[in-house]
Amino acid sequence: MPQPIPDIINYNALIMDELSYNREELKADHDRDLPKLTGEQKKIYDQITDAVLTKKGGVFFVYGFGASSGKASLLLPVGRTSHSRFGIPINPDDFSICMVTPGSDQADLLKAASLIIGDETPMRSKHCFESLDRSMKDIVRNKDNRRFGGKVVVLGGDFRQVLPVIHGAGRAEIVMESLNLSYIWQHVKGNDGESLITIPYEFLILDADDPVESIHKSLYGDAISLQLNKKSQFFQEKAILCPTNEDMNIINQHMLDKLQGEEMIKVSGLPNHSLRLKIGCPVMLLRNIDPTWGLMNGTRLQITEILSITPSDKKLPFKMRRRKLPIAVAFATTINKSQGQSLAEVGMFLPRPVFLT
Repeated sequence: MPQPIPDIINYNALIMDELSYNREELKADHDRDLPKLTGEQKKIYDQITDAVLTKKGGVFFVYGFGASSGKASLLLPVGRTSHSRFGIPINPDDFSICMVTPGSDQADLLKAASLIIGDETPMRSKHCFESLDRSMKDIVRNKDNRRFGGKVVVLGGDFRQVLPVIHGAGRAEIVMESLNLSYIWQHVKGNDGESLITIPYEFLILDADDPVESIHKSLYGDAISLQLNKKSQFFQEKAILCPTNEDMNIINQHMLDKLQGEEMIKVSGLPNHSLRLKIGCPVMLLRNIDPTWGLMNGTRLQITEILSITPSDKKLPFKMRRRKLPIAVAFATTINKSQGQSLAEVGMFLPRPVFLT
């Protein structure tokens, strides 16, 4: 029998995927974008690059607005969720470790990595990072016991945005789960940048008797314009952003009332208990369905037709029809859900403070 080829035995598809980039294209992108960095960004870039090249390790946190939806992961080539890539448990605790077996392809990938970058990290519990820290030490086995096995780890996000979601927890419990209260944080080098936004006067809608109607007309036009512009690009480039789901639902129901056409109502469990749809209305996916086709949590689509699925099981004495719709109407969406979208026109509906102080 033919002998196995050593290269095939040692083949690691995960590592090969990470090494399959066109280096010339990456260098061209790097040379193009590097001069665009601000002074603060260049300082961060130099520190991280030095840590990688000298192999001295380090944990960095870059303050900035990030995106957490599945749609946003499409903006990063071969981007993966942290739970998928590192095998982080769904409900980690003080003693959890990642579900990565030492010596496996996944473990060898982590061992070979020079740099790990995580976006929107304040949304995740500190136990996620502590689990990864313990597992990386076990996989890399450095004698000096450095954080994350001596790898360079760059985390990003904004603690003023969504913090870890804990069922039934109060404000104090949520804060205690935050990354900046982990033992890891004392080893983090952070940039404590602040930014102020001034909205030009001409962009404000003043003295509106009906705020919902006013924001609707300013972005989508009146009811006649709404009927004439049912093309996908018209809705694709526009969105009204709201602080909460409650505000978003108010605007979406208002917009559906303005849109002509037969109405379909879906009543079932979550999400949503009652879902009103009309042909032509924009919707947003609420589940990750197919990343290769861009069908991710947060992807905006348009209703063109509604079909019923009738199973052909002859054992049933009746015909059962069902519609499975993991979607929500998306004339308006929450600020958090909009991150990662590319929009030409945006309306901000702010009936309440966005950030609590």
